[in-house]
Amino acid sequence: MSQIDIEEILNQLPFLFFVVNEKFELLYEDIITKKYFKRKDIINIAKGVVDGLKGCLKSQKKLLCSIEKSYFTGEKRVHIKWYVNYKEEDYIFSGFDITDKVESEEKFRLLVEFSGNLIYWVTPEKKLKYISPNCKEITGYEDIEFYNDPNLLVKIVYPEDIEKIDEHNRGRKVTEDDRSHIEFRIVRKDGKIRWMKHFCKPIFDKNGNFLGRRGANQDITEYKNLHDKMINTQKVEILGKVAGGVVHDFNNILAAISGHTDLALRTIPENSKAAKYLKNIKSSVKKGESITSKLLSFSKSKIKEKKYFELSKIISEFFPVLRRLIGEDIKLEVLLNYKGVIYGDPSDIEQIVMNLVLNSRDAVREIEIYESERKKIFLKTEAVFVENEIVDSTGRKVKRGKYALISVKDNGIGIKKEFLAKIFEPFYSTKNTGTGLGLFIVSSVVKDNKGYIFIESKEMEGTEIKVLLPEVEAEELGEVEEKEEYIEEERLLFKGKKVLFVEDEPDVRDFVVQALNLLGCEVLSAGNGHEALKILESMDFDVNILITDVVMPIMTGEELVKIVRKKAPSIKIILSSGYTNGYINMKDRKEFDLFLKKPYSIDDLKSAIFHLLK
Repeated sequence: MSQIDIEEILNQLPFLFFVVNEKFELLYEDIITKKYFKRKDIINIAKGVVDGLKGCLKSQKKLLCSIEKSYFTGEKRVHIKWYVNYKEEDYIFSGFDITDKVESEEKFRLLVEFSGNLIYWVTPEKKLKYISPNCKEITGYEDIEFYNDPNLLVKIVYPEDIEKIDEHNRGRKVTEDDRSHIEFRIVRKDGKIRWMKHFCKPIFDKNGNFLGRRGANQDITEYKNLHDKMINTQKVEILGKVAGGVVHDFNNILAAISGHTDLALRTIPENSKAAKYLKNIKSSVKKGESITSKLLSFSKSKIKEKKYFELSKIISEFFPVLRRLIGEDIKLEVLLNYKGVIYGDPSDIEQIVMNLVLNSRDAVREIEIYESERKKIFLKTEAVFVENEIVDSTGRKVKRGKYALISVKDNGIGIKKEFLAKIFEPFYSTKNTGTGLGLFIVSSVVKDNKGYIFIESKEMEGTEIKVLLPEVEAEELGEVEEKEEYIEEERLLFKGKKVLFVEDEPDVRDFVVQALNLLGCEVLSAGNGHEALKILESMDFDVNILITDVVMPIMTGEELVKIVRKKAPSIKIILSSGYTNGYINMKDRKEFDLFLKKPYSIDDLKSAIFHLLK
């Protein structure tokens, strides 16, 4: 066979082919090689390939050495797999264009890496053929650890979920349409638990031969945590609505008991035994009222009752509740040094303190402490003065002035520095339990009361949260505490005044009607809004005062008030309720003149009417 015939055969081969000697002088190149590379480039390619295969070529143990290389040819990038044979001082090169294969693998790799999923391929022999490089990010284990031990994929499954995995594996079929998924937990190398959503399907070659299974594990931990928090929040909302409904009925009972007790006290000597017993009943009603107030605060249906009060006294009275909440295994130390007065709703203070103490309780229970040291929570109040402008932990500037400080400090597990910036965000929690709303609610309530909040924490040492609330100036307090002196002609002020009282609860209606009669008013009553409108229309709306419950069937008190306001703007209106369930928009006070919280006494009723008439 001639040299020409050999070249013709070589030019018809479907791969690149060329030969160089040890001096890298080009001895031969086929037509395909010429299409890919220029002559001078072929020499450089040969040097690079030989250098990369130096060890293999010198060992003389292999007849053929291979290596993959990438090159730019004009605007195109090509990937060539070279096979090199060293024979009689010449290097014989055979090259195959694997560009499509490499680009396909690169696309797959990019898809895997950017999907964030853990992708793997297990052969029918249970060997691991492939696992995505992000396995360490998700599981904490290196890919080499999985290749060395394919069973590691199962070993990291949370113990309680292994049975779920076994059931999943038993139920699988080796068919094209077998696509199944389950959710389970894994234990990372660092001991942390993560939730996975697992998908898998069988793989076949073009001839239908089973090649194993390809699986994908998606980390859904954040989704599961958010879902659980939403469920907990919904439960809290439902429980709040139930609590609010119970409070509405209970407040009506308390109002009737309190009111009729007041009426009875006015008919007997003040120092009699019967008066003593009735006063004990009134005292019990007050305790019941305190309980319903706390329930309303929990249900978020409580109407804000802002007033001037002693901060330390409110916390002191709330101490027994806190003691029950944290349990006997934790020591609660309380130091109430603040002697001043602040303005706000006392239940807000209870909510702030309760949430902070519960957070501290959970923190100290997560850390191992010697019995002699005890798990401790410190609660204190004191007066502070902010001289220079500072910024609180939510980024708000603190104004110069006097403040009441509430501090809750614990010797618990502490909070990581990187978590502190998010600690007041809704649904954010460093715990596996709870709604993640505790500190968010605290910061919101503090802000509503024109206060500020600070947090300091160190891991394994504890956390301290400080709340600053504006102190009331002495002059301001003096104006408020100035007692109202009723004029001697008080009865004349009430006498003859027409009052329409609207209440769906008969016992409460009976008490208020009698009380108003005692005050000298002309009283009309109705059991619902429609009855009240009929009475008003029959009198051409000639009444001085309308007192109405808010939550009533058929027509709410707010609906009744809007109609009366339009037809008779001069009528003074008092709304009354212990629970509104959102029926009343407290931001719009134009529709009524005064709000009277249930349960109320005869003196409360008299004071409310006195203010309106005066």
